[in-house]
Amino acid sequence: MLSDGVGSDLAEQHREQQLSRVCLATTRMDRMVDALLEISRVGGKPVERGPIDLSGLAAYLAAEMAREEPGRQVQFEVEDGLRAEGDRGLVRSLLRELLSNAWKFTRNIERARVEVGRIGSAFYVRDDGPGFDMQHASRMFDTFERLHHSDEFEGEGVGLAIAARVARRHGGRIWAESRPGAGATLFFTLSDEDSGAVG
Repeated sequence: MLSDGVGSDLAEQHREQQLSRVCLATTRMDRMVDALLEISRVGGKPVERGPIDLSGLAAYLAAEMAREEPGRQVQFEVEDGLRAEGDRGLVRSLLRELLSNAWKFTRNIERARVEVGRIGSAFYVRDDGPGFDMQHASRMFDTFERLHHSDEFEGEGVGLAIAARVARRHGGRIWAESRPGAGATLFFTLSDEDSGAVG
């Protein structure tokens, strides 16, 4: 509308700048609306527990990401025999968000490594990305919170909030361990019995 209605009255450079800002803002708002809808879906869906092959699910999601960006060199290591009880659809969302997070934060590493495994009752996703200062860890699972500037890494600050909501809906919890320059490990559990595991 801006281009058609008043485009001819604006200086060419100014018009392009304004149109670019409008398009970028609209795209970002569209992503935020999609993210909020996903949070709503995760929060409203009844939890239907069943056996889940986490190893198979993680391997599938990793292969999916590799197909979407074939130029990336990321070594995925998924521990064999990872199994859990939970809602497959919801746990898939949780695992996808954690793997996407690791994929994103290893973007600037030439040969990155992402690991999925288990310690005690807690599952984890570990990456060798830039890491973060643990004094900010308490807010990283809040909606729209980001520990890195959007100029460094894309995202709306919603993925980890979705993962945390899924863990809580199963009676579990989610937490992170990291330090700057040393990657990050995100742990999660899926039941009350497991919620005291590791950390």
